[in-house]
Amino acid sequence: MKLRADNIQKIYGSRKVVKGISLEVEQGEIIGLLGPNGAGKTTSFYMIVGMIKPNDGHIFLDNEEITTDAMYKRSQKGIGYLAQEASVFRKLSVEDNIMSVLEFTDRTKTERKQRLEELIDEFSLGHVRKNRGDLLSGGERRRTEIARCLASDPKFILLDEPFAGVDPIAVEDIQGIVAQLKNKNIGILITDHDVQATLAITDRTYLMYNGGILKEGTPEELAEDETVRRVYLGKDFELKKKKFDNQAVTQNHFIIENAKEDDLFSSFSEVYHNHNLKEGFKLYRKKGNINSFLVVPADNMSFVDFCNLCIDIKNINVKGNIKVSDHSYKKIANYNDWCNFEIDSDKVVLTNRNNENWDVYKNGEFSKNKLMDKTFVEDKISLDNYHFISNIFEPQKNT
Repeated sequence: MKLRADNIQKIYGSRKVVKGISLEVEQGEIIGLLGPNGAGKTTSFYMIVGMIKPNDGHIFLDNEEITTDAMYKRSQKGIGYLAQEASVFRKLSVEDNIMSVLEFTDRTKTERKQRLEELIDEFSLGHVRKNRGDLLSGGERRRTEIARCLASDPKFILLDEPFAGVDPIAVEDIQGIVAQLKNKNIGILITDHDVQATLAITDRTYLMYNGGILKEGTPEELAEDETVRRVYLGKDFELKKKKFDNQAVTQNHFIIENAKEDDLFSSFSEVYHNHNLKEGFKLYRKKGNINSFLVVPADNMSFVDFCNLCIDIKNINVKGNIKVSDHSYKKIANYNDWCNFEIDSDKVVLTNRNNENWDVYKNGEFSKNKLMDKTFVEDKISLDNYHFISNIFEPQKNT
């Protein structure tokens, strides 16, 4: 899914504040929108948010135009927004702040409580869960706001000055959280005056100047551009990119070599529809190799469903060599680690650390097989080595 602004303009009186800019954000990307005061970045950001209507141009969510949609409609379609100003309910506790959003979702009461606990744990809010919003520190407030935003399961989050009014330690904390959002395949658009903190985590950045886009590119490309340094960064600017330990895939995944992107889309789409899956796949291409791919199914997929998926993908002959991740399957026969994962036409064959072989059949049955001599290799794929391309297909809508 893609959020896109196409030639948007804003005029106040005789002054054209935004002179027809275009930008796009894919799911799983962190995009910056920067510029000096008066460049038009805040106005552009608010047009994408839905707070300001453009005089000309269009805003799309994939192929659906949302230019005239109110903010609440954009939220319903998967676009979350975090304002610069404190947006927590000051007199409500942290958990009540989050629950106030969960209660407007389609989840059952039990599911809402479960999701609340997940968000409290994920954002390390357990020690302040009973605290009122007006008693939180800047970092705690920001984490609460992001957790509350995630309660509505957005596809995109628009962050307005996320680093404003927080101390340096909280800045690092928020940077790590934004990296986690990227790993959840959420698209992020950030505008902030803290250029160092923003460029440290963005994949691409649009730099505005005098109402237009002066430069678009990676942080490295912007930092090396003489014009960008002259009008915005300054000659002594030093880029300090952040690396996060969580920028890795450790869940079930496929590594496919010597394949074509179109073949992957058609083959995985067939499997997706055959299984009536509710979540799609994330597709990554290895840097420097246009025929090497990483395919990651939804992390909430059950192990048996994943095995069935492997079997079907094997049977429809994906063009290319498939290697399935060696992953820790804690639900299987009380074994924590599996060192080999082989796909056959009617089953998946697992080997654990004790060299014991198990067959997993499509009906969900397990059978112990002969011993095999295998060497355990921990499988952890760094996303630093891959470019995110897109979802192979979007989640099906419940009807």
